[in-house]
Amino acid sequence: MRFLVFALVIVAALGAFLVSRQKPRAAPPMVASASPALPSKVTTAPASSALPAVDAEPDEASLERVLRAEYAQIERQGGMPLVVTATGQRIVVHPKLYSLKKEKCHRVSAFGPTAWECDVATTGTLHDGDKPLPSGERVTVKRGPGGDWISV
Repeated sequence: MRFLVFALVIVAALGAFLVSRQKPRAAPPMVASASPALPSKVTTAPASSALPAVDAEPDEASLERVLRAEYAQIERQGGMPLVVTATGQRIVVHPKLYSLKKEKCHRVSAFGPTAWECDVATTGTLHDGDKPLPSGERVTVKRGPGGDWISV
């Protein structure tokens, strides 16, 4: 029973940390030609350009790659230190992603015309050896210089 309570406190602390890392959500741009510069950027691109369309939202594989890269960065830094508020106990979590499913995405104009924030359902753990549990996250991405999706 104590372990279950401890696990729930850890999940809540990780959720609070991830929410605090999120950027403020901006209002989505107007659909009807809110940015006159956007069509000119698309039409001036060379016809042989391999870059995806600016309007396309990120696919599930790209979101998973970005989130795995973020988790790998946490691991390279030795894990994510947390303090359990109720007890003051300090712990270090090592998040691991097992699966990701994209639920919905919307534009985030504050980060440019190619930025998207996506709600995803994930299955993951906080420590090696733990049973993977479902969770939800928001992943904010934009197009990088090479056209690939990068974390904002």
